[in-house]
Amino acid sequence: MSCCQGLLMPFLYPYLEQSRPSLQRATKILFKNSIPKRFLSTVPNISKAYEYDSSKLPPSDNHLNPPPEDYGRTIFADKCTLTLYAGSGGHGCVSFLREKYVSAGPANGGDGGSGGNIYIQAVRGETSLHKLARRGLVKAGRGKNGQGKSKGGQRGEDVLIQVPVGTVVREVSRYDPVAEEDERNKLAAGTVESLEGDAQENWKPDKWILHPSSMPLAYATAEFPPLPRPRKSNLTLSQPAAPVHIDLSEPMEKPMLLAAGAVGGLGNPHFVTQSIPRPKFATR
Repeated sequence: MSCCQGLLMPFLYPYLEQSRPSLQRATKILFKNSIPKRFLSTVPNISKAYEYDSSKLPPSDNHLNPPPEDYGRTIFADKCTLTLYAGSGGHGCVSFLREKYVSAGPANGGDGGSGGNIYIQAVRGETSLHKLARRGLVKAGRGKNGQGKSKGGQRGEDVLIQVPVGTVVREVSRYDPVAEEDERNKLAAGTVESLEGDAQENWKPDKWILHPSSMPLAYATAEFPPLPRPRKSNLTLSQPAAPVHIDLSEPMEKPMLLAAGAVGGLGNPHFVTQSIPRPKFATR
């Protein structure tokens, strides 16, 4: 078809044959000028455009923004330091019974919930401690506050730490607020200033919770009972003795308790006496 067209075209349409080279030349020029310069570069020039000099890059000490040379680095850590916080207990509730035909109901505030515990378990499949090294801080959940109608608060959420088999756990330092409070009470018991019936000595803003309807003047005139003895959770008997030194050389079917949560505060029914039938305070 092209052969016949080439033979017939000059005789039938001679003006088309004369204008054909000009059209081709115009098409070539237009196409050549429409191509951007970046597409006309050769392959070696394109590779040079994306080359970088690592010496000119600013130094980066942040592990979240490593240099390009560390992109293929294998993440592995066989040593890390963690700070563990067992969950604190919830506050006790100051509440009273409210029913029809009952003008002044008895106290019915619930106790605060216990804090969350921290467990540790050696499992198969874990080969590095880099995940724990990134966290640096492990904190269990706090217990919920008590509620009215003698409803206790919910327990805090527990935390499980999974480590590779063969991990050795060593305790560096410890802060036990209950033990510190016991030492403080022992020192105060031998002094003359600490009187057992002194209301001002028993009143501590960080230990008591007052009813919201109490006026500021009532704080100075209210008579507070002696503070309850600091309590510990029964689960503290299951945790390892201090200082902790554990060798997890075998896989564990059940997790081990590492730090027990604190006990919640007491509700106002615990402080009912003949002289104070409706106490308006609870402990934290």
